[in-house]
Amino acid sequence: MEHLHQALKEHIEAGVSQSLAEVAEVAHSHGGAAWLVGGMVRDAMLGVASPHQVPDIVVSSKVHAIADACVERCKESKLLARSMFHTCRIRLGAHTIELAAARRDEYEPHGSLPTVRLVPHILDDLPRRDFTINAMAVELTPDGFGRFHDPFNGHEDCANLTLRMLHREAFSEDPTRVLRGIRLAARYGLRFERETARNIERALPSLSALLTNSPSRLFAEFARWFDPHENMREIVSSSQAFGVTGALHLEPLPKTKIAALSEIPDSYDADSRFAVFLQILDERASDELSQNLVLTQRWRALLTGTMEFKRILEATDWDALSDSQFAGKLRNFDSRVVLAASMFVGDQQIAARLRRLSEAARRTKSRLNGRDVARLGIRSGPEIGNILREIVNLRIDGEISTRNEEIEYVRRRIRTGATKRA
Repeated sequence: MEHLHQALKEHIEAGVSQSLAEVAEVAHSHGGAAWLVGGMVRDAMLGVASPHQVPDIVVSSKVHAIADACVERCKESKLLARSMFHTCRIRLGAHTIELAAARRDEYEPHGSLPTVRLVPHILDDLPRRDFTINAMAVELTPDGFGRFHDPFNGHEDCANLTLRMLHREAFSEDPTRVLRGIRLAARYGLRFERETARNIERALPSLSALLTNSPSRLFAEFARWFDPHENMREIVSSSQAFGVTGALHLEPLPKTKIAALSEIPDSYDADSRFAVFLQILDERASDELSQNLVLTQRWRALLTGTMEFKRILEATDWDALSDSQFAGKLRNFDSRVVLAASMFVGDQQIAARLRRLSEAARRTKSRLNGRDVARLGIRSGPEIGNILREIVNLRIDGEISTRNEEIEYVRRRIRTGATKRA
């Protein structure tokens, strides 16, 4: 297909193309074939760029041997990971590549980790995948280079912007595919094919069961909702419409707060985006999230900080506080928690102060250090720390701005007897 060849050229940068060719050559030297599958082929057919896609290459055999040979052959390369499911992740120069042996996955019971059976050809592998648009492949090895494999007409669904599951059991086999489908539909503006949409609703009990049976796997797919290139507002809105957030015990989600997700700055990383999402959960849903998913330590800290800060936010008369007092309330909180909260505060003046003084609380420092204060004549001990904190507060309030003014403040404290001299 000339259209596909041209699309791949346009959407795969030259460095990645070279890495793909190297892997294909190694696979061929080991007596096997190699195929580019999944995201890069899908994005080429959809006509969108693939800056966030890690190339997925399927080989017909000896995946571990091929991975080792690629790393030995290419400079500045490294084996990053290998798994019992016949997959490897390698770095070739500046590019990361996922390698997998052609295989079939057998799920028993549904929702569990699959049993893997190796197969000789990509056409035996593609039926195990989730959606038609992810079940296309392009041959890379010399004997069949460029041959396009699309047994489920994924290219037609790409043309029609349709998300269609491969078979009726797709979601019951692996309920995390529901989360993946919602994410893909939101990213590319796809509509769910009618039977696929119905099967999402049928899969909700199986999805809920993962909260108990496989929370780590569930979290791994849930966490991808917050990648910077994903459409968080549409993901959450669609999840609520399909009942997915209810199945995960994350409701109620007010529509006005969901709408605010479209205001997330482009610069926010996944941690910051997760902190924003936490703002739309009530205390019960936050507790459920904490108890049911195996959060990373970093995200658990964000959740705990968010719950505590919400309570402080409601209990504090912020208008009555000076800037330094305001900043003091923020000092012990992760700035991502504070900035996320500022997006949902109704009073825009308080929201602006949250953003400004969160930064001030973290960055404002005294130009003097403890030794400087001691040399000025202050007895060492807690008094020095107290004075340095006072200087920081005066800086935040705009009453001190230079090092000389800090020195004069300390001397004035000594002259007035407001502190103990050495």
